[in-house]
Amino acid sequence: MKLTMMVAALTLLAVLGGFPLVHAEVPEECRRQCALDLEACGNACIDSRDFDGCLGDCHSAEEDCLSGCR
Repeated sequence: MKLTMMVAALTLLAVLGGFPLVHAEVPEECRRQCALDLEACGNACIDSRDFDGCLGDCHSAEEDCLSGCR
């Protein structure tokens, strides 16, 4: 019963854009570091006012980071 509720909650979060389910498979500490790196990258984009592709590059770097966590 608890497993079903957890899967349902994760699915709901994924559908609502909380995080992709693939992120749930990555160790927590590594995910946390990737999230911090993403936040720092996003802040650098804002500071530089270079939004043209900058945030997309940040998300691509986050995916690379998460891939390295596995």
